[in-house]
Amino acid sequence: MTRSIIWAIGGGKGGVGKSMFAANIAVGLAKFGKKVIVVDTDLGGANLHSYLGIKTPKVTIYDFFLRKASTLDELLMDTSVEGLKILPGSNEIVGMANPRYFTKLKFMRHIQRLQADYVLLDVGAGTSYNTLDLFAMADTGIVVTIPEKPAIESAYGFIKASIYRKLLTVFQKNLKLHDLIDQARNPVNEEGIRNVRELIQRANEISPESVAELESTIRAIDLRLVVNFVQNSHEEAIGPKMVKLVKRYLSISPEYVGSIPFSGKVRESLAKQTSLLMEDSEDEASAALVFAARKLTVPRKSEDDSTKKEPEKEDLTVPSVAESNSEK
Repeated sequence: MTRSIIWAIGGGKGGVGKSMFAANIAVGLAKFGKKVIVVDTDLGGANLHSYLGIKTPKVTIYDFFLRKASTLDELLMDTSVEGLKILPGSNEIVGMANPRYFTKLKFMRHIQRLQADYVLLDVGAGTSYNTLDLFAMADTGIVVTIPEKPAIESAYGFIKASIYRKLLTVFQKNLKLHDLIDQARNPVNEEGIRNVRELIQRANEISPESVAELESTIRAIDLRLVVNFVQNSHEEAIGPKMVKLVKRYLSISPEYVGSIPFSGKVRESLAKQTSLLMEDSEDEASAALVFAARKLTVPRKSEDDSTKKEPEKEDLTVPSVAESNSEK
């Protein structure tokens, strides 16, 4: 049995078009002939079904948490797009956004058992542990932002938080390294660690036998970036700048998928409870979404270290964003 490829679509801030992007990419993949399942894991603000022509879902993820269904397959709903199914979320139940730890782990295991070419997770905004764990479980993480300073800072903070959460999970049994990672994620820490590179250097001092695994874990993180609702060339330039910033301070190299132009047709499609690519729209936003869907299916090429250059000084200020530590 071939395991499905899992993509998670997230971002640090609400209102950046994350669900719109997830729905359209799912439709695009299905139109390419792929079998696709899109899961609304925004447990506190589910609305993905609204982009796929479903007014009121008859079943939701909550039925799994209530044990009305023993598998997630039982809750999959067909859409009007051939090859595309949705697992709707629920936001009407108090406490839905914060399932218990072991319930979350069970949910994640069942997501991994879903059978399709691609399983897309539309995760919630913010940096709660539940959101970060769902994002980190994916083969590829896609961060969606918009060309506004608060959203850019939130996206950077989300990327940083997701990296540290991933490292904490991988090294939870290595007490020395786990404690160091836990300190390093706080911008103000006793070790004086300012970025991931300095984390690696400090780890080499206290746990040198673990550094190779730490570096390989960081290199294996497959992160993509999308800038939504772009209106001019200045805003189009934000994506590549963010990639350089993340590479410089977080020691990973996200792939810039591209920008999605602002389009009034997005709001029109939502009013019809559909998505741009379901309507076969020929505007620039639709073309950009099709391009993004195709680009995301192409495996990334590994970088040749000999060709790497130090990034030039950017005019985009490095965000200073502290992760939320309020949830476990």
